[in-house]
Amino acid sequence: MILTQLVRHDVSGGGVWNASATLWQRYDQPWDGFAGGRGSALLIGSIAVVYDSPVRHQITIFKVSMTQHAADLGWTVDLLCNDALGFANLTLDRCPRAALPAPLPADPFFAGRVLTG
Repeated sequence: MILTQLVRHDVSGGGVWNASATLWQRYDQPWDGFAGGRGSALLIGSIAVVYDSPVRHQITIFKVSMTQHAADLGWTVDLLCNDALGFANLTLDRCPRAALPAPLPADPFFAGRVLTG
């Protein structure tokens, strides 16, 4: 549902989203460049997603990147995610969090040492 709505609001058709199955990009305005190019539109941020992981019919947001332009305009990670999730009447706060395993401990054989070539 979200991807369908993001595609309906595509930057080349007057919207502000450039979305694929794995990356949702939000721009500050529709693309106005030559032959449908980006033109003067500036990227707000990108949301990297995975579908059907960890559970079928769910989307996992695993990385969100923001531009300095977005920060200058007052955008936050929450606002960017909520803008996309809003197409499904969701917010980041109302979405469950995936339980992730703890990262592996640092390699004790290299602790505190700097390797040189």
